[in-house]
Amino acid sequence: MPSRSLAHALLVVALLGPLAAAAEGGALPPAAPEAFTWDVRALPTVAPWRPGDPITEGPVRRRTNPRPAPAPAPRPAARDRLLAAPPPSSLFVPPDLDFDGQGFTGVVPPDPVGDAGAQHYIQMVNTAGGSAFAVYRKSDGSPVAGPTLLGDLRTAGGPCAAGYGDGIVLFDPLASRWLMAEFAAVGNHLCV
Repeated sequence: MPSRSLAHALLVVALLGPLAAAAEGGALPPAAPEAFTWDVRALPTVAPWRPGDPITEGPVRRRTNPRPAPAPAPRPAARDRLLAAPPPSSLFVPPDLDFDGQGFTGVVPPDPVGDAGAQHYIQMVNTAGGSAFAVYRKSDGSPVAGPTLLGDLRTAGGPCAAGYGDGIVLFDPLASRWLMAEFAAVGNHLCV
């Protein structure tokens, strides 16, 4: 039992340690919001990945209690007549505009995300240096800016100057502005 009570004591110290440091004046300074108001077309672009370049793998999820794989479901001998497929035209309506986004960046998984605004579409993918975003015109799919690292928007430096990936892109139609976020490369920070 002594080892269990020692583990609980260490857990309490680990959880309350930052609070005690904050009470003693050892807290980190508050983060100041920063808005990027310059032209994103002037930012440096990310070099495209070429065959032969290294491939980076993201962190592997740790499973503490792996479950056994379920048994495969038995396949029916014949297709049920009640599940007849409707005509193909009613299954899928093709989009008005279809264009290529960013290509493979040498990171597995690439985690592509994006959102459409009033006139532009922003796509973000993982790269070896963080999340790279590209801006496309919605009217014809032509690239407007990028791909650029999200950390390049941070002009003041700090922990958000270098990203770790897992980007998020959202367009707020009520405020007519974009919100982009990723994890910082150093520390436990979410850079917005």
